[in-house]
Amino acid sequence: APEWLQVRPDQLSGGELARLALLRALDQRTKILIADEATEQLDSNCQALIWHTMLGLCREKKLS
Repeated sequence: APEWLQVRPDQLSGGELARLALLRALDQRTKILIADEATEQLDSNCQALIWHTMLGLCREKKLS
């Protein structure tokens, strides 16, 4: 298994935790994704990356 699978949550950065939360939400095969303050505590580069990824996945999976 890749090394990062062995990392505990308290060893992840805020950006890594936010991306993990997004992946968990999308893995649930939901039709609606609510992202209230999803990136508020992250730096601007990480915010942009997560929002870009989330919008792309929402379009691809036809989520609201």
